[in-house]
Parts: sequence; C-alpha cells; structure tokens
Amino acid sequence: MVNVIDEELVSVIIPVWNRENTIEKSIQSVLDQTYKNIEIIVCDDGSTDQTGKIISKIKDKRIKYFFSEKNNGASHARNIGIKLAKGKYIAFHDSDDICKPDRLEKQLKFLKSTNSDMVFAQLKRYSLENPNNFQVFPKDGGIGEKMEETYINHLTRSGVWTQLVFIKSECCKNNLFNETLPAMEDWEWSLRIMKNYKVAWEKRIIVDSYISENSISRSSEKKRLTLLRMYPIYKDDIEKYKIKIIWDWLIAFYRYNDHPETHFDYGIKTIRYGIKEKEIVIFFKGILYLTYIKPIRNITRKVLSLFR
Repeated sequence: MVNVIDEELVSVIIPVWNRENTIEKSIQSVLDQTYKNIEIIVCDDGSTDQTGKIISKIKDKRIKYFFSEKNNGASHARNIGIKLAKGKYIAFHDSDDICKPDRLEKQLKFLKSTNSDMVFAQLKRYSLENPNNFQVFPKDGGIGEKMEETYINHLTRSGVWTQLVFIKSECCKNNLFNETLPAMEDWEWSLRIMKNYKVAWEKRIIVDSYISENSISRSSEKKRLTLLRMYPIYKDDIEKYKIKIIWDWLIAFYRYNDHPETHFDYGIKTIRYGIKEKEIVIFFKGILYLTYIKPIRNITRKVLSLFR
C-alpha cells in the first residue's frame, strides 16, 4: 500500500526511436505502477515507423509526447525530458524494456530510507540469440563506504544503466547527459553524479531488458570511441587513482571485440607494465564479472590462472 509520499510527483523519461513493436507494452508497464502520481515524458528522437501513432492511441493524461524532426541520439532525447520534467524525482525507462509494477514505489522508499540523492538497482537482460537465457546486471553496485570509494570503483566499470536509476530531479537538471558520446553515455553521466552526490544500490530486479537489433549497447566501436573521448575528461582522476592500465585494456577490449584471442595477448602485455599483482587480479576479475560473452570469459580466466 502506497502512503503519503505518493503525493510527490515522479517524472518518468522514455527516449524512443523506431520502437513500434515494443513501445506500447513498455509504456503500459509504467502506467501500471503501484505508484500513481507520475508524468511520463516520451521523447521521440525522429522515429520513421509507427511509434508516434501507437503512442497517440494510449489514452492517459499522464503521458506527454514530444517529437523531434531530427534524430539526435538518446542523450539528446533524455536531456529534453530532463528539462521538461516537473517532478521532484526522475526515473528513466527504455522503450523496449518492461518495468516491474512496484519499481517506482520501492525505489522512492529506498532513496528516502538511505538518505540518498540517487539509487539504482538490477535488471534481467535477455539475449536476442536465445530469449530463454538471461543475465542479471549488475551483480553488485560497487558502493563504497565513502563517496570517493564509489566513484573510484565506477571509474573502471560501466555498472549503471539509466533504466535502473531513480534520482532527485535537481541532480539531473544540474548534470545533463553528454551528447557528444556515441555510446555508454549513462556511464559518463553516472560518474559525475557519483563524484558529487550520495548514491545507493539495491539488490533488486526492477526491469526486464531486451537487447534489440538497433541497440546502441551492441556496438563495440562506439564504445571504444566513447572511451577515447572520455579519457581527457577524467585523465586527472585516472592518473590520480593509478588506473590508466585498466583504461588502456578497455580501449583495446572494444577495439578487438570481434577477435577475443587478442584480449589474451593484450592482457599478457599489461603485466609488463609493472602494476601490482593484486591490482591486476582485481581488474581481470572485474572483466570476468562484466561480460557474459563466453570466448572473452575464457580468455580472462586464462589471465587469472597466471596468478594462482
């Protein structure tokens, strides 16, 4: 049963582009939330299919639809939603995902109980290759006892997906998404949040996520370009916390993602940098944790076997 906090408006931002096959169910999963005081801001990034017509047939005054003539990317769409949001809190949702019915209610209560500025949770991600198989991400939230520890942990891992985030509106309006990044914009955005605000993680699955054919998350080259653009921004912190070797690995990882054997060769070379053994082990365990691609997991295990 939702209590008096239901009086606080929550803005749910949904960026969308050509999702005629999924958008109706996705929006409906938000409309069906146990927490009812919401506005749903759908930011259409120039869809050329029937997405707009499908949305127009959903009759609920809580839905606000905005269409852009030009395709500017997910970050631009989210930023429009943030600027338009009237709620005290903001939650992000993806146009091909399904929310658990109590997602907003649970996240708001968790944010308040932990006295946090932002909270995030877990999703169950289904594979296109085999819809019967799924992975749960993230396995842990990388939350340290201090804000700095949390920030350092996330400098080497992209563990926050926007559709898992529930955040105070003021934090978002002061930290828009970087529209110059071709991928992993949620990672860069979350780093700024974690450096300046209190963040908490809850081990709870709140979203069912589906990897679509045109999903940006499937492009390794875009991820590599993102890392190259992010590096100058975070260079001082990367050097301060002595994690440059991990960034070098990540850039190589995405460059050679179609050739897993290259990861092993590169991994061996990293040992010659003279980095401490403990740090290498922690890093490669992180890689093992972050990927569910079998060839890459096998190669990472080979590297870890060198330290047993």
